[in-house]
Amino acid sequence: MLPLPGPGGAAAGDGNGGGGGERLAVDWTLCEGHGLCAGLLPELVRMGADGFPSLADAGVPDHLRSRVRRAVRRCPALALRLDRAP
Repeated sequence: MLPLPGPGGAAAGDGNGGGGGERLAVDWTLCEGHGLCAGLLPELVRMGADGFPSLADAGVPDHLRSRVRRAVRRCPALALRLDRAP
């Protein structure tokens, strides 16, 4: 079941499509391109042609929140974080 869009086209509930406005972010100064994040979160992360992750430009859906937190904890370079969306 997909959430219904609210005003402005965003999903109802948080204004950013899920996750209370949380976004997965990468600290590019730390990322070493291990690819663990892409393996744990194929819905949000793809490995680019350069061997580094490419993140989906969307908020973290509620049903993926625990997997996102796991990916943040398991990043070997400590490059992932969960940010509040503006």
